[in-house]
Amino acid sequence: AVCVSPLIGPGAARYFDPSVLYQFKIDNTGDNVEDLVIQAKFEGDGPSQQVVISGPVAPRTTGTSSTFHDSYIATGTYGTAFSPTAGMTVFAGKRDDPFFFDLERFFTILPDRKTPLDPAALPAGQDPNAPQATTWRAPGVAQDFLKGFNVLSIVVELPKSRLKGSVDGKIALWCTTSK
Repeated sequence: AVCVSPLIGPGAARYFDPSVLYQFKIDNTGDNVEDLVIQAKFEGDGPSQQVVISGPVAPRTTGTSSTFHDSYIATGTYGTAFSPTAGMTVFAGKRDDPFFFDLERFFTILPDRKTPLDPAALPAGQDPNAPQATTWRAPGVAQDFLKGFNVLSIVVELPKSRLKGSVDGKIALWCTTSK
């Protein structure tokens, strides 16, 4: 999964940028160079936006240069899971932000990261940059700052056999966006 465009508020509509190429880059030989790519690009805007998926396929170029690979293409609709090939499922749309972050506690532990600091809220004489806590809150007590916010997600599920070439069963995976 790759998540982009964070902090989408409840009920807000946001769609993928049609001028961006989204890529999953897969190294299955251990040399830190992509051997396969799964690419996504989008056509149109709004709830009928189309997602075009290519791959997994060997890239035409590697590194920082990217071009859309027009082989193994399948098209689906924003917000609806589809199967480009047997055993492969793709979803592209808005989802609950999977990241949990207790921002209030973070600023309590590292107050110098908060802008602007409010020295008036501290006891007299206390250094506003001095930590007011040294540990995170216990599970169940922590507060998720991102609760209720969404992100745009591209999720791809496929059999391991589609990632052919892995010598020891391990792969490296990273995602990129490019215009």
